[in-house]
Parts: sequence; C-alpha cells; structure tokens
Amino acid sequence: MTRSLILLLGASLALTACDNGETDPTDVTDSTDNTDETDEPEPRLVSVTGSTSELLTQVAAPEGLCAVAVEPTEALGGGSLTVLGSSTVDASGNFTISDVDLDEAPLAIFVVLKDCDDSNTVSFPTGTGIAAEDYEDNVAGDTLNRDSIWIAKASADGINQSLTAVGSSKSMADGMVFAQVLTSAGAPAVGATVSCQGDGCNDLEAYYMDADPSDGLFSTGGSINAGIVVGLAAVPGGPVANYTANLDGSTFSSSLFGSITGLASFTRIQAE
Repeated sequence: MTRSLILLLGASLALTACDNGETDPTDVTDSTDNTDETDEPEPRLVSVTGSTSELLTQVAAPEGLCAVAVEPTEALGGGSLTVLGSSTVDASGNFTISDVDLDEAPLAIFVVLKDCDDSNTVSFPTGTGIAAEDYEDNVAGDTLNRDSIWIAKASADGINQSLTAVGSSKSMADGMVFAQVLTSAGAPAVGATVSCQGDGCNDLEAYYMDADPSDGLFSTGGSINAGIVVGLAAVPGGPVANYTANLDGSTFSSSLFGSITGLASFTRIQAE
C-alpha cells in the first residue's frame, strides 16, 4: 500500500460567544447568561518513539542527536517546517518525543534527526514520515512508533560525490527525496524506474542507489544504474508532484511528494 502525501491546509477551530444586545449598566447579571458554551475537544497528544539506523552503515544515531517531530505542509509550499515537539537520541540510539499534537498534523509527521546546533557536522537533517492515515484513529495518550533513518555527514558527502559523478548539478542541500520502491511482497522492485506528473517533471532527476560506493552509489562499472537495484531511488531537488514507479507486470499507485530544501526525506512507493 502506498502512502500518499496530499498537500492540505489545516482548518482552525475557535470558540464563539454570542452578544445578546445592550445591557442596562445598573443591572447585575450572571456572566454566564446568554452565552453558548462549546466544549473544546481534548488535544490528541501522543508520544512518538523509535530506534535509529544510518542510511548506509545501519549504525544507531549517536547519543544527543536531536529528534524533532515536524509537520511538512508549509515547507512543501516554500515555507518552514512546523515543529510539534523535540527530544534527543539516548545512549541506545532510541528516542521519545512527548506531547505531539496529532490535530496539528493534517498531512503527515516527519521525525527529523539532525544536529541540535544545525551545524550539519555530525549528520545531515533527515526526516522519516508517518502518513496521516496511520494515526487518524489514535487518541490522546497513545504511542506512535516509527523507526527512523539518519544520515551521517560522511554518507551525505558520499551521496553528493556520487551525484556529481553521474553528471548532476544538484546536491543534498537542494532537498533529497529517497523513494523506497517495493514489490507487493515488500521486496525491492529491481529494475523499476521512478517518474512523476506535474510541473517540473520534464527535468526530473532520479538515480538508483546500489550497495557499492567504490564506483559511486548511482553507477556500476562506469554506467549509470538504469533502475532500482537495492530498493532505493534518490530524487534531488524534485518538484512537488505525483510520483509513481514503472515496471513491466506491476502496477504502482501514485504518491504526492516533493523535496524540501536542506532536508533528506523518505517515502514509499509499493506495487499493488
């Protein structure tokens, strides 16, 4: 099942009070008279927890790395990420972010792992998503678990070098979407390619990662990888558009996503 990112604007909820006209200043009245009371819904405050794994080496994130829950809608439109809560990674490589308000996340929640001082000297900011449909039935006090990816600075540098090696002028700083492309059984959809429909898609760059960095992560023996190798496609500076995968004998649903400047993010495209 494909998780679709759909750009939505959150609706605000306000209490209203009714004024029933003029009042004689000599009268003493109950302040609650003529007022319609509306109960505010209880905020759906939950905890978001998970383990961490580095993109290329699979090691846990270092203790003290920041874990921040954000909502991406405004950032996809060129604004800033909306912060819902934050914490740090513990000595075991795990995190817990408390009091995350699900009602403030109509599109998705990203768990962003990053340097707390934003220096990018230890890691490159990386967000792992939780689609809104995954928490639409959750209530206050629940716990959401999302094991999350982080990218060490050395890995980010290697990805940038690999982009240059295949002729791309883009880098991680332009925003990078990593699309996990899977068969219906959850295995890498080997040979599949990624495409999109929308503004900017004619110039789409999609590269297919392999497990051998010695000749570049997106090429093998000097030739650019033509399709999915280990299940991961990299889209640097990708436009906000409907993305899908293409492979003979398979049908993939589309997924709406796009790059966010200065952030690597992960999405999934899976065959039906």
